[in-house]
Amino acid sequence: MTSFRSPIARPALNCRRPRPRSQSWRGWRDPRPFIVAMLLIGTGACSGASNSTGVSPTGSSQEAFASSHYGYSITSTDWKGAQATTAWDGTGSPGDTDPSVDTLVSAKGQIAWAYGEPTTDTLQKFTATLRKVDATVHPCPVKPETTDTISVGGERAILDDEHCPPGNGAYVILAYVVNSGHGYVFFTFSTPPDTETFTRRWFTSLLKDVSFDKSL
Repeated sequence: MTSFRSPIARPALNCRRPRPRSQSWRGWRDPRPFIVAMLLIGTGACSGASNSTGVSPTGSSQEAFASSHYGYSITSTDWKGAQATTAWDGTGSPGDTDPSVDTLVSAKGQIAWAYGEPTTDTLQKFTATLRKVDATVHPCPVKPETTDTISVGGERAILDDEHCPPGNGAYVILAYVVNSGHGYVFFTFSTPPDTETFTRRWFTSLLKDVSFDKSL
């Protein structure tokens, strides 16, 4: 699997000025060494080591991952997480190598990312804003190939599937959620052909393990 998301500049949310984002998502790097490092660190086989994003997985095999920036948890201990090193400021569009994304890695090597921000937008508006920027800046379709309504952490969520570029590009799947005045994006991607069904299956399974902090 290769890296996919590059920095983009979308209009700032909450009246903040846009600023450049770090290289991410569409940078086409191979994350497999990173995944191996994550798993080794998580099992204690590589104590003290760091991964390519400069963040370390948290929790033991008996502890669930809790995001320190975004107020959500992954309830299954089959997943380990690396905390974002900084909270998203609502500008740009964070990708897999951005310091403002949490990195989630399963025991089987599956990998996903998550970030969020305070928002007063509805779920529909929050989703529409992010869709529009991706379609404008990146070779993604203006309209997702498929869109479903699902539940994430007990909240209504929107799940988008698309290929970037359309037709033969990487398969990208994203979930948008708004909970207690916070907007969240969970995403993953795959580049080998004919992996869409497999990727969608494990990603939607991960989303069932998302829990939001009720104190937010």
